[in-house]
Amino acid sequence: MMLKKMLLVLMSVMVISTLTAFDDKREGLLYGIGMGYCQAFYKNKIEDECGVIKTVAGPSSGVATEVKLGYGISNKAEIYLSNQVAWYSRRTFEGETSQAVTINSMTSLGVSYFFSEQLDYYEWHSSPFVSGGLGRFYMYDFLYDDGYSSGGIGFYVGLGYEFAKHVRLSLNYYVNNQSYKEDGNNYTKNSNVMLLTLSALAF
Repeated sequence: MMLKKMLLVLMSVMVISTLTAFDDKREGLLYGIGMGYCQAFYKNKIEDECGVIKTVAGPSSGVATEVKLGYGISNKAEIYLSNQVAWYSRRTFEGETSQAVTINSMTSLGVSYFFSEQLDYYEWHSSPFVSGGLGRFYMYDFLYDDGYSSGGIGFYVGLGYEFAKHVRLSLNYYVNNQSYKEDGNNYTKNSNVMLLTLSALAF
């Protein structure tokens, strides 16, 4: 309920801000899209009705994507909705590398804070920043016959550097742990995900 109220407030602010949207100032409406590299450390387990357990674990790398829509509160602070996705392939329970894609994503309400003191005097200046958000995880694993999409609540943390106007580099981290029961089997999917993305933003 709290998250829904926060999303409603954010949407209201963004609607009001459209009169001054995309005016090349950090304050106001912002939109961004990014792509890069992801590294996932996963451990998946299936336990059937007879207690037989199958486990597969390991690292996997792939493509990272991010979409962001939000509002610049000031030259130093942003609030936004974001969707971060790690796209990678993992090994099967038989130990083989599969070409099937695992979609490991987080949709969140996030904030970023920029540290450069120059932003107190100029509309834009290169700056390091930190970010974090609270939202919902999803994992869609095409190796499972049922294609079950599991979800849960979690958070992410990150840091980055905006080295040119409208361009920034970000490193984000989140833990996505899922468990559910399907057709008498107990499924557990644990993953630690790092995403390194280069993003372009309009503001």
